[in-house]
Amino acid sequence: MDYAIQQTLNALSFGAEYALIALGLAIVFSIMGLVNFAHGEVVAFGGYSMVITATLLTSNPWIIMIGVMFACVLTAVVLERVAFRTVRGADLTTGLLTAFGVSIVLQNLFLLLGSPRAIAATQFIFLDKTITIGTIRVSSLQIYETLATLVAIVVLTLFLRKTPLGIAMRAAALDFEMVRLCGFRANRVIAGAFAISGLLAGLACIFIMARRGSV
Repeated sequence: MDYAIQQTLNALSFGAEYALIALGLAIVFSIMGLVNFAHGEVVAFGGYSMVITATLLTSNPWIIMIGVMFACVLTAVVLERVAFRTVRGADLTTGLLTAFGVSIVLQNLFLLLGSPRAIAATQFIFLDKTITIGTIRVSSLQIYETLATLVAIVVLTLFLRKTPLGIAMRAAALDFEMVRLCGFRANRVIAGAFAISGLLAGLACIFIMARRGSV
């Protein structure tokens, strides 16, 4: 029984980590019909920004967390503006090839400007502590991941249901042209989707770095 509970908790924490990444992919796909293959590189950029912030600015982990999330949001918005906005009206194949191309370019930039080897990044290790409950040993990181994902889903749901931009995003997922005819700016709706995608990528990056301890 203890083993089953332990494995259930493991599944929940890993599932929560994947859910954060999947949500970021889904919110862009629902509006543009584009699978953003560069989403993983946005997460990686958050990891490198963590190393840069810790080296040059501060070792305070909470400030670094904010920096990671800001870096991921900024990267996602810049990619939308530079790469994806120019092919918005093109066919699906062009969008997919663009996403692949952006992913490859970013990977090689990381290799050239960063390092082909893993870089130690242990600022978030403090999130991963062992908690013993009876005969069950639980990582605090598992609890944080699960709770953070639940909060992110609830906040995202409220945003999509209660705010004008969120309602516009939901409408755009059904009929983008009608949303434009209703007076919403297409660039604002899509940039908002990419910004949320980047925010979720940053949150996932924090937990990945806490688990791995390296970029």
